[in-house]
Amino acid sequence: MNEAVPTLDNERYRLVRRLAGGGAATVYQAWDARLEVWRAIKLLDARQLSTSARARFEREARAMARLRHRNVLVVYDVVVQGDRPYLVTDLVPGSVADLLAREAALAPRLACRLVRDVLLGLQCAHDNGVVHRDVKPHNILLAADGTPLVSDFGTARLGGDDQAGAVVGTVAYMAPEQRADANAADARSDVYAAGCTLYALLAGREPHEPYAEGATLWERIPEPLVPLIRKATRREPDERWQTAQAFADALTEVEAHLAPTERDLLAVTLDVDSYDPLPPSAAIGDHPTIDQRAERTGAVQRRASAALTVVVFVSFGLAVLAFVGAFWSAVLR
Repeated sequence: MNEAVPTLDNERYRLVRRLAGGGAATVYQAWDARLEVWRAIKLLDARQLSTSARARFEREARAMARLRHRNVLVVYDVVVQGDRPYLVTDLVPGSVADLLAREAALAPRLACRLVRDVLLGLQCAHDNGVVHRDVKPHNILLAADGTPLVSDFGTARLGGDDQAGAVVGTVAYMAPEQRADANAADARSDVYAAGCTLYALLAGREPHEPYAEGATLWERIPEPLVPLIRKATRREPDERWQTAQAFADALTEVEAHLAPTERDLLAVTLDVDSYDPLPPSAAIGDHPTIDQRAERTGAVQRRASAALTVVVFVSFGLAVLAFVGAFWSAVLR
């Protein structure tokens, strides 16, 4: 961050490390000095203080504040410092996009589980009048235990609230009706995007108009999942799963019949080292590196070992003294 603002909210939040940037906002790892926990801070960039950028940021805050579900990223607060708003959320170590970049393609059962849980989070959003409109691997975060969390509601539609004439979303995952008119997007548009996301996780590449492609599109997709993805990505919304819950239920049923593999048990190995239990320095970038944390851990272990050695020797000495005392006591009798 170029500005000399290492803290926010009267020094409650100490910005420690830049996690992600791009678009209109930057995400930082932050220490909540009041509650003594790690958080993520999504801060609107100083160059993005236009009316439209602030409106999108506020839309995201309103959308996420409505939702409480284990598969939706939790927002704890929305604050304005000066003229710059920011969101306070859970600190989550990675995303499905990170996992996909590492693995190239995911095992079928793992991909099904991830997308099924995302659909359950989307159903919660839809039940609360929120249409996401940008479901894709980059917007699905992964908690340390592998739980997927729907995030980034900056393009969400809340009831009738919308940007007139705006084009929102990511083309590879965008339903045809949303490409034509963002105002036309509804829950079935999110179902389409979830189907495209499942395709990307299984095939290792983004789909391109799956409703129009030939048989070669499906060569990398397990046969039992082809009809489910086809139905989710039909051109006409009325021909898709009509709810996220219905798509999730279908995935649950098919998943039970997929042959398990070792890759289904893939550990979600992400950057959980950043969850340092000790409060950081207030200076940005002054957070201990992995090597520094290892050295500090080693020093603690060496001190503990030395203390244990002292305890052993003292205990041994006391035992010897007790034995000698008992011996002479018996002799003098």
